[in-house]
Amino acid sequence: GLARRFPALWCDGATCVAVWTNDRPTGRVWTNRSLDGGTTWQATDTRLDLGVTLPTSVAVGPIDVLGAGATVHAFWSQGWTHYQRSLDGGATWLAQAQTLPAAGGMPLQHLVDTALAGSIVFAVDDQGQMVRSGDGGTTWAHVTNTGVAKVHEVAIDGNQVVVAGWNGQTTNAVFLVTTSLDGGLTWQNAPLALPSPSTVVLMHAIARSGQLFVHIEVPGYAGDAIRSVDGGNSWHLISGPVGGGFDVGERRTIHVANEPIAFPQLPQFHVYVGMGSSVRGSATPGSGGAAPNLTSVGLPVRGASTTLQVSAALGGMPGLLGLSFAPPATVPLGSATIHLSSLDVAIAFLATGAVGNPAAGTFALPIAVPPGTSLVGASLVAQALVLDGAAVDGFTVTNALELWLR
Repeated sequence: GLARRFPALWCDGATCVAVWTNDRPTGRVWTNRSLDGGTTWQATDTRLDLGVTLPTSVAVGPIDVLGAGATVHAFWSQGWTHYQRSLDGGATWLAQAQTLPAAGGMPLQHLVDTALAGSIVFAVDDQGQMVRSGDGGTTWAHVTNTGVAKVHEVAIDGNQVVVAGWNGQTTNAVFLVTTSLDGGLTWQNAPLALPSPSTVVLMHAIARSGQLFVHIEVPGYAGDAIRSVDGGNSWHLISGPVGGGFDVGERRTIHVANEPIAFPQLPQFHVYVGMGSSVRGSATPGSGGAAPNLTSVGLPVRGASTTLQVSAALGGMPGLLGLSFAPPATVPLGSATIHLSSLDVAIAFLATGAVGNPAAGTFALPIAVPPGTSLVGASLVAQALVLDGAAVDGFTVTNALELWLR
């Protein structure tokens, strides 16, 4: 959930919108925008909390800002959760801030989470209440049909939504996960009930690339995560340690979790390497100065499919994609560096595009990751070579990728 009282930032290309709190005689929540990636900003800040009159003893925060196209949404807590919207990329805003509604005509309380996909927006407060807008923030409604009494976090990817929370009971707490496939209009008939430890659990919801994740953490100890690729119909466990910084992406990320142990011993630190791919080395240029690129599309997790994709190669030319199950190496080959310790699999291909057209060639290889656990933790190194008469060695090589399977 949100924990920031400091400036929140949203960027889309070169457009960046910042929202922050600053006690001034004329207001306490402000915004500004840049059209050149933060190099320059508007000459005058814009006040967002117009219509909100609370004493300075009431703290402002957390703050969040989200955007989709030209529509930008700003949220902050100031007694209750307030909301502002811009329809022109942060240049102008509503004449007055709104107070988001919740149950029984009462406003949404202290903000803890937000989520956005297109015109669908969610906000969650520290009482477990969730509100939704399906029209880009014009109207809001309290969501009551999730089957989760107290929502902790929400995440959305397209029309797939995942909610993590609990049943609201302190003595018999049950931690729950539910999903929606229509942007939060309807939900699963019965939420997934998770094993409940004796201590409070932190739950982090993630929706990305058509996949849903919930990270489960006992405070102070590394936890686990669960993942679904079928909209929440089935889940499988990603065993830990998974630290509090757990996130997922096409590229591998590293997170550190602090696990305190009994005094007077020092805390133990666990480093968790997130699933995805890491870039190794760099490509060599060819015709037109273009260098081919190797990327992965889709997370390499069991039961799913990831695609190795060559782009910006010389059009219509033959190439070779090599795969190695050994750790990456650095082997010189002419002016290039090969990062394959072994050539366990070699796949010949013909790049797409008109023959001889610089940077027009592509090739894609889908790889199905087996559903079993035998490959969990294994790495796969890939790199491609494409013939190119204009290159120094008569061929170009892509960067290498190391994929770590979960």
